[in-house]
Amino acid sequence: MTQTMTLETITPEVARDWLARSGENFRRLDKARAARLADNIRHLGWTVDANPLKFDSKGRLVDGQHRLAALVELGIAVQTWVARGVDDDKTIDVGRPRTIVDYLLHRGEKNVVHLASALHYIWKHERGHSFLYNGARSTPSPRELLDLLERRPEIRACVVSARRCRDVVSVGQMAYLRYVVGGWAESFIDVVASGANLAEDDPVLRLRERMLANRVTKAKLPGPERLALLIKAWNAWHEGRRMKCLKWHAVGRAAEEFPQIVVPAGDENAAA
Repeated sequence: MTQTMTLETITPEVARDWLARSGENFRRLDKARAARLADNIRHLGWTVDANPLKFDSKGRLVDGQHRLAALVELGIAVQTWVARGVDDDKTIDVGRPRTIVDYLLHRGEKNVVHLASALHYIWKHERGHSFLYNGARSTPSPRELLDLLERRPEIRACVVSARRCRDVVSVGQMAYLRYVVGGWAESFIDVVASGANLAEDDPVLRLRERMLANRVTKAKLPGPERLALLIKAWNAWHEGRRMKCLKWHAVGRAAEEFPQIVVPAGDENAAA
């Protein structure tokens, strides 16, 4: 069968029919992935790109089942390219999916690993997702993160600021804090980075002790716990509270809610 490529309108009914007639596919449908795709389309819309739905010479769907399942869930019609007569399984969905770091590198961004980390935290913050879980609907796609960077280009500057304390804390987490707090965080970043002239009960000293100890131990603190400690230290430092011990308990009798960042009132530029 000769291979063909056509631009077609796919309705939910067509998508449902193609899924039903595809028979035993070479891989099982990942419902979580389909739900995530649906969520992405719901928020960002559908883009006609060069990645077609693919059918083999027997009319069986061999690539695109998750996209079709997402369209069924959303109940919308879209246009997309459809390739038929694709029998070479070397062309079917075998490459490693591009990560957000891959896309940032391709775009010529700087500090791509730290920028990717910051984008993840800020995306979750904007969506109101918990930092404790990474379910299908609370994990952003590269497209969503790139869209966030387009809307919030100042995130790049937050990463640059946060890199001053990269030897102590996560740059992505500090960049997230800097983004939420604004210029008020600049002095805090300086103190965390230098560690100079800190009193024994200074929250920054407690933070530095915990984070520097974590860097040399084999039993690393989970990312959410490190973020919680950073937020607690910032809140105490900003409010002028002393701190003899910096802890956060996720479970157990002493379990705490995940801390919320205290955002100062007033002109943040005056503090920058």
